[in-house]
Amino acid sequence: MDRSVRGFRFNFPNQPWDAHVSYREFGIQYNPAVGFVPRVGFRRLQPTITYNPLMERSKVLREISWEYDFEYLMMMNWEPATVNHEIRVLGLRFESGDILNFSALHNYEFLDYTFDILRDGTYLIPEGRYQNRGYSIEAISAPFRKIGGSATWTNIGFWTGRQSNLEADIFMRPIVGLNMTLSYIYRKVDLEQGNFKTHLVRLNSSYDFSPWVSINFNIQYDNVTERLGTNSRFIWIINPGKTLFIVHNHNWQRFMDRIRPMEIQSTIKLAYTFRF
Repeated sequence: MDRSVRGFRFNFPNQPWDAHVSYREFGIQYNPAVGFVPRVGFRRLQPTITYNPLMERSKVLREISWEYDFEYLMMMNWEPATVNHEIRVLGLRFESGDILNFSALHNYEFLDYTFDILRDGTYLIPEGRYQNRGYSIEAISAPFRKIGGSATWTNIGFWTGRQSNLEADIFMRPIVGLNMTLSYIYRKVDLEQGNFKTHLVRLNSSYDFSPWVSINFNIQYDNVTERLGTNSRFIWIINPGKTLFIVHNHNWQRFMDRIRPMEIQSTIKLAYTFRF
């Protein structure tokens, strides 16, 4: 009946050494009153250490970095459930602000039940312990550009097989106050049970009329659930501590050869802070 969450975090933000360590526990019955959590009933230890010296004599490179990121996730009985090792073999930050990273990956997963990966009975992953190895390549453009983005290619073992992932973002700032980001996530999964591919496309956009008034619009579609969802938010900061939110959600799902509305919801929220 543990409904609590507890933990700690220590930071060492310095140059050229940077490090932090965190530990968290989520009770088996934890249920947030606002929002959600993807998982409960676990303990997680997560240390990271980075060495990133500056290249003072180079006209091309600003910084080189190496990093070790470790995640040790356990069930409440201390049995390891997920263990991730990520080693940044080489990270390059150029004078232009662009970044290029090369990483080696190792993953351990303990599965104590048959996992229906697509939730339709097509591919069932048996119980067991799985060791996965792979690599990733990441490129990120400088954030000050009007048009830029990022791309990450990952190839790693996945349960009984292997998966290849491509995650790409393109952002645009055509005029002052307008921000648009187009995202695409592609996954190709090859298992002993069979193969499948997933595609997810998302557009996030926002416009700031002033520091106090803004509007946000998000739209997303994926080929697994075949759902198209939109989220629109109007935010008006009347005064510091007094904010008005108007939110509208509209979701559709594909049935046969037609896309039908699934959910329409509008919410008005006024946050008011009393000071005394």
